[in-house]
Amino acid sequence: MSRNPLPKLPGWVSRPPELTPELNVLEGGGPAGPDISILVDPANDVAYKMIGGAYGVLGAEVLGQYVPRALDPQRWGIYVREAGVAWLCSRVATQIYRYPKLQDDLPSRLARGVAAHHYVHLAVEVAVTATRGHTSYLDLLAEHAPRHEPSEELLAELLFRSEVVLGLEPETRRATEAAVDGVMRQTPEARSAHAGHEEPTVVDLVNAGLSLNMTLSDFRFRDADRPVPQYLVLEPHLPDLVASAIRKSLLG
Repeated sequence: MSRNPLPKLPGWVSRPPELTPELNVLEGGGPAGPDISILVDPANDVAYKMIGGAYGVLGAEVLGQYVPRALDPQRWGIYVREAGVAWLCSRVATQIYRYPKLQDDLPSRLARGVAAHHYVHLAVEVAVTATRGHTSYLDLLAEHAPRHEPSEELLAELLFRSEVVLGLEPETRRATEAAVDGVMRQTPEARSAHAGHEEPTVVDLVNAGLSLNMTLSDFRFRDADRPVPQYLVLEPHLPDLVASAIRKSLLG
C-alpha cells in the first residue's frame, strides 16, 4: 500500500543537517565560558551574514529547527545552530557587559532558549498526532506556511525568553530581559496583536487555534517526561575562533 505524499512544506522545514554532534543544553558543555570578546568582534561577524535579516522574517526558525518525527523518524529532534547562538551572543553580550559571570554562561543560556522555543513545536506535534494522525503536524505546517500557527510561534518566543533569564538575580534578570527583548523586537511575533500577553493566556490561544487541550507545563522543555534528542549544527563557514568558542561552551 502506497503512503500518502507529504504536503508542500515551508522552505525552512528540512531533514536533519549532517554535521550534528549530540547536545544536552540542560547540562551544558565545558567548565569555562568562552571569550565573549571573540563573539562580539565585528571582524568575526560571519554569523550576521548567515542569520541577519532572515531573523526578522522567520524569527527563531533561523536559529535552529525542530525536525518533526513524522518527517524523519530516525533523526527527529531539536537542532541548535552554532551560528544562531553566535549571532545571539553578539547582540546580547554588549548589553550585559557589567555582568561578567553572566557573559561566561551566555552561550549556554541562549542555546537553552533556542531549544525551549523549538520544544513548543515538538509538543504541538505530539498533541496533534495523538488526535489527528501520523502526518497531521506536517499538514499543519503546510497550512500555516511560511510560519507556524501564530499563537504557537508566540508561545515559543515567550518560553525562549523565560528560559534565557531563568534563575537570574533580579538586577541581572532585568538587564538580560532588556537585551533579549531588544533582539526579539525584530521578530514577526513582536508585531502580533497578542504581543505582551502572558504565557497562560497564549496557551489558551494555542488551544483555541489548534483545537487542543494543553497546559503550560506541556510546553515547558524542562518538564519533558522523556529525553528529547538535541543536536548542535556545526557550520564550516563560521570563523574558527567563533566556532571554537561556541563548541567549548556547549560541548566541552
